[in-house]
Amino acid sequence: MKKLSKQQADRTIVLLPTLNEEDGLPWVLEKLKLVGAKRIILIDGNSTDATHAIAKKAGCEIILQEGKGKGRGFVSFLKKHKIEEDKFYVMLDADATYDPLQLPEFVDKLEEGFDVVTGNRQQKINSFRDVYHVIGAKGISVFGAIVYQKWNPDICTGYWGFTGKALKKMVIDAQRFDLEAALFSEACKKSMKMTVLPIHYYDRAGEAKLHAYDALSIAAKLVEKRF
Repeated sequence: MKKLSKQQADRTIVLLPTLNEEDGLPWVLEKLKLVGAKRIILIDGNSTDATHAIAKKAGCEIILQEGKGKGRGFVSFLKKHKIEEDKFYVMLDADATYDPLQLPEFVDKLEEGFDVVTGNRQQKINSFRDVYHVIGAKGISVFGAIVYQKWNPDICTGYWGFTGKALKKMVIDAQRFDLEAALFSEACKKSMKMTVLPIHYYDRAGEAKLHAYDALSIAAKLVEKRF
């Protein structure tokens, strides 16, 4: 298992968007601590379960978002947190679908000089729901490539890394799960240097919040931001 170096740990800020993630959050936080993450910011969509208590016990900073939805959570973070250009920001979902042990891989790529790093989910097909999620995600990526002339195999991924300098340039106005489309759009429009990492992807812990109709808002955001 690769860990962050002391210098990397001092420069890295982990972002965890949450809404009632008491099932997956303890596992995520445990793994983040194992790889040496020091500063973790929980962006919370007004959870009603034990999410806050778990985060406080683990020493996380908590930002309460304005409004509902993952996109609004990220916008609230940008409003309430002063972005530091010399820091690395890595965002992953707190539902245990993404592997926190891969955090150092994202930081390594940012250290190499990439502005934005995204994870490409290596998803196993275990159900019909998995089939239409994979097809839908690939469809969004193909659509994004047509609109922006830039290929990313997994625009809808929830695992992202940014340099502070790049993040500071982004203008994000997302609501829900159109957040990733907005991030991809900003990176493309501002000619940021991007790379992709293959990542593990697991079944989520807790209730799913993404629905089929969200694909429409994601596609709409790609068009809106482009034109």
